[in-house]
Amino acid sequence: MKTTLIALLLMTKLYALDAEAIRNIANKPHSRDNLVAELKLYPNAREYKLTAQSGKSLDKMEAGPEILVTEKTVQGRYLVSQAILPGANDPLIMVVTYQKDTGTFKKWVLLPDGVVGTSTGIADFEMRTIAWVSDTLPADPTSVAFSIERHSDEKSTWKETTVQDGKVIAIGQGVAIKTK
Repeated sequence: MKTTLIALLLMTKLYALDAEAIRNIANKPHSRDNLVAELKLYPNAREYKLTAQSGKSLDKMEAGPEILVTEKTVQGRYLVSQAILPGANDPLIMVVTYQKDTGTFKKWVLLPDGVVGTSTGIADFEMRTIAWVSDTLPADPTSVAFSIERHSDEKSTWKETTVQDGKVIAIGQGVAIKTK
């Protein structure tokens, strides 16, 4: 058990990306050469129109603004999505990769203020679905977020629940429709 825990901690550190590393990946050119097969679960897209809702319960959800998201594949290994959020000068950057040695996806989200959140996901490739659990939440490190993403060739959808001390404190859902 102790050996397994140490190995898991080492793998987590091995795959850690900080803000600078995320920006460096995002600045690289689009290339699907040598594409990691597991990333084919995602749509082959370069741009999405994203809409989302969030709130504390289903009856109190509020719609956010429609956001344009650009996407590319870097080195065939990283899926990189970027969006400028209302009122922000710097983009939100999301980087996703697949870790063959653990059979999991890893996601890093760099917020415009420079804070990084991470999640680990496991896929049902036949259903093109990934279940994610947050490793770290930038806004609240005492909470945990769980989400389910579903992908098709034309869009991605998700639902998310954030839990703190065993209580649901926020929910959200969204859709990203491929435009390019």
